[in-house]
Formats: sequence, C-alpha cells, structure tokens
Amino acid sequence: MKHKKSTAFSILRSELFSSEFKTAALLGILTIAAGAVFYRFVELWSWSDAIYFSISTLTTVGIGGISPHTEAGKVFTSLYMLIGVGIMFGFISMVAKRANQLRFNAEVDVHAVACEKCGK
Repeated sequence: MKHKKSTAFSILRSELFSSEFKTAALLGILTIAAGAVFYRFVELWSWSDAIYFSISTLTTVGIGGISPHTEAGKVFTSLYMLIGVGIMFGFISMVAKRANQLRFNAEVDVHAVACEKCGK
C-alpha cells in the first residue's frame, strides 16, 4: 500500500486558507482593533499604548503601567476581557490543535517510509 506523503508546509498552507482559520483570525484581529480604537479615542492613549494594552488584556498577560481612568473605559475593559479572552482562547486553541496535527502527520510520514521498506 502506498502512503501519500504530505509536507508540513502543504498542510500549514491548506490550514491557513481554511475558512475556519480565516474566520477565527479575522475575529481576533477585529477584537484587538476594536479595543485599540476605543482606548485611542476614549482614554486618549497613543496608538501603540492602545494596541499594546488590547493585546496584553486579551492574552491575559496584563501590564501595570497603563490602565483605564474613565468610567466608560473601566466598564468597556470589563466586558472586553469577558468576551475577548474567550475569542483569543478559541483562536490560540485552534492554532495549537493545528500544530499538534502537523506533528502527528510528520510522525505518520516517518512510518510511511518504514512501511515502504517492509512492504506494508
């Protein structure tokens, strides 16, 4: 039986173009962008601070240097964390799942070479 050998690159490329991956990536980017726009115009932060705070909040890293000072900013941040962390967790989980599949497929490819030698 001949095994089809697939490279990690071809699998990754097909995953990057899957609609599920594109949707999750777009949702993650839009979530970060929404936070950055809010912090830029409501908290009057620089773009770099707004983007940095948005990413660190959604990835639960957190930073102590900046925090919202307005009531609107505090309320938004509370909701942003509750909703956004779930969105980012879903995206990161999807990437981890795909990476695990790539690793498994690489192990299968090694076995396929061994099968060609033994005739199975």
